Amino acid sequence: MIMEISAVLLAFAFVLNVAAVALCATPYRKVTSYFGFAFGAVSPLIFIVTTLKINELAVTPAVEPSVFVLLTLLVGLLSMVYCVRFPATSVVRDRRNSIPSRLLTVFVPVKGDGIREGVRKVIFTSALVSFIYFGGTLGVDLFNEFRADITQEKNRKKIGQEVDMNDPAIQKVYNNNEVPVKPLPDYLALYKENNDTVGYIRIGDTKVDYPVMHTDNNGYYLKFDFYGNSSKGGAIYADCNNRFKGLDISDNTVLYGHNITTGNYFASLTNYYTTANGLKSRDASYYKKYPIINFDTLYEKAEWKVFACALFNAEARHGELFPYWTTHDFDDADHFNEFVLGVMDRSVIFTDVDLEYGDKLLTLSTCYYPMGNPNHGGVDCRVVVFARKVREGESSHVDVEKAESNPYVWRFDKEREMYGNTWIGRVWDYETYLNSYNEE
Repeated sequence: MIMEISAVLLAFAFVLNVAAVALCATPYRKVTSYFGFAFGAVSPLIFIVTTLKINELAVTPAVEPSVFVLLTLLVGLLSMVYCVRFPATSVVRDRRNSIPSRLLTVFVPVKGDGIREGVRKVIFTSALVSFIYFGGTLGVDLFNEFRADITQEKNRKKIGQEVDMNDPAIQKVYNNNEVPVKPLPDYLALYKENNDTVGYIRIGDTKVDYPVMHTDNNGYYLKFDFYGNSSKGGAIYADCNNRFKGLDISDNTVLYGHNITTGNYFASLTNYYTTANGLKSRDASYYKKYPIINFDTLYEKAEWKVFACALFNAEARHGELFPYWTTHDFDDADHFNEFVLGVMDRSVIFTDVDLEYGDKLLTLSTCYYPMGNPNHGGVDCRVVVFARKVREGESSHVDVEKAESNPYVWRFDKEREMYGNTWIGRVWDYETYLNSYNEE
């Protein structure tokens, strides 16, 4: 609801700003009059094009209005430049009035103003208020993104930092009798700063380089960062139903992160999808560059081989809801095989990474809207990257040249409706790559 209200306010502010340009451009200079008319005519087209473009972008709903805000600011600035004219009223000329009173007459209609001057003041004041309000909104967004970069760099410096072993927080995790192994020294400083820390994730030289948080609900770290500051970018966090108990972790660890237009958090994950399904290319080039994910817990360092990437629906009204985020442990080999086969049927890439029952899986999920932003009538989707833990004694090397895009993806209902049905049956070589599969 907040998003809809914000969109209406932005549209209203934009209309006011355009009206200010069209009605209040100085009539005594032909150049500015012509410019005001031209700008007033073109601005709505810019707004419409921008709106359409936003619906195509992969952005987090919370920060998406920034583009509208920026456009409003630009128009508002021009509105003020072209409609500010110090009114020649008796109140302004009267030096006996206080400076605040005289200044107020610039914005508020007073006795002696003509109809045109009164309208000009109302429009200008409305444009000024919208400029200040939405300028502040944009400023807060930019500040939060700046703070996110500072936080990320600050957290990197804490890796491997020495800590006081007598600190109660460190003693709690280091001398936990329920956990038979000691935590790694690398992340103790991060844990001391925030006891919700359960690990750290990196993907090569990308912006994915964050501590991983875990708490008893999936809502907190959507809106708060590592240090507890309110943030539209939030933090990278594990599903509240995942298990982290020493070396004992869930069979399928699910991590969430926002998709931000600045490229922070999990935004770069969408490149696994777009370079394999044809939106950018079909050569799986991003996968070939980043086939390995480093995800460490507090107790163990580990590498994970990416084996799939898929687009999933997040609302039942648009089709099936594949249970990747509710599946944390597998009851038996059949359950594991069914899950992996479902993932591979929907994956846009095939790799030479084999799987078998007993493997630990890592699932990374982020928002993505190739079918329009859900706040503007689009489809709420997630790009999800799947990886499996490198087994003990196994090389982390992956022959990326064997990777290929899957042209026969199983699509959910709304996806089929928009892009057509490409499914011709299972084409993934499951008998070779799913070692625990036994077809009855």
